[in-house]
Amino acid sequence: MKAWYLSIKDDEDQGRFVVFSNTRNGARNQADGNDLMYDRWIDIQAHRAPQWDGLEKLSKRELDKELWRDGWEWLDYACPAPEETTDEEFYTWYDGIFGVKS
Repeated sequence: MKAWYLSIKDDEDQGRFVVFSNTRNGARNQADGNDLMYDRWIDIQAHRAPQWDGLEKLSKRELDKELWRDGWEWLDYACPAPEETTDEEFYTWYDGIFGVKS
């Protein structure tokens, strides 16, 4: 399945999310499930992210680790440095912040 960066036009403060869909509109339909706030359908942007194609079977936790290894950050949290942190250390940090283990 194709990977897409999902965001809101002219509102970078909301960040962007990686979603999976075979079509752009299918990706845009996932905006509500990712807590994006928008007034109009046309404000939802979906741009291809081919480097993440085929990762839709990963859990959110595992996908977030892959994104983090590639430089992804959560702006509200101090992320550990990818080059100095093991996967297990990342998961400990992640679970402590997000309270998720899947």
